Amino acid sequence: DYGFGDFWDNVRRTVNKPVCITEYGAPGYSNQESIEDAEEDQAFYDKGNWLDILGNSAGYQDGEGNSIGGIAFEWLDEWWKNYHPFEHDTKSGVTGPFPGGYYFEEWFGITGQGDGKHSPFLRHLKKAYFMYKKLWNQSFPSE
Repeated sequence: DYGFGDFWDNVRRTVNKPVCITEYGAPGYSNQESIEDAEEDQAFYDKGNWLDILGNSAGYQDGEGNSIGGIAFEWLDEWWKNYHPFEHDTKSGVTGPFPGGYYFEEWFGITGQGDGKHSPFLRHLKKAYFMYKKLWNQSFPSE
């Protein structure tokens, strides 16, 4: 949730090439807290990653200057990936470096499909979505 550690420095020292992070993010679900709190954790985690990507791009004094961007994983929750294709599964057998400590494969979207009752096309905008919206046109934020 604080970025990628010394990754940028390691890349600069070893290969000195530009870097694009092709997938980063955290699930907006936890079996240890409410959906609202899990979405807050997801937004905090994504923000830390994004600020690290931005802060290591060219033109920022404290970074390595080799970041050329990153791609949030992912835009929409995926209900079909694990176990039951018509349910938003809440099982996880895999631990990971995420809030709550588990990898919930179907919950990485910064938007969701609500509870699935109304339409598969319904979009629930999560807290991470609004965090990105706020940061999108700002210069490097201090928070």
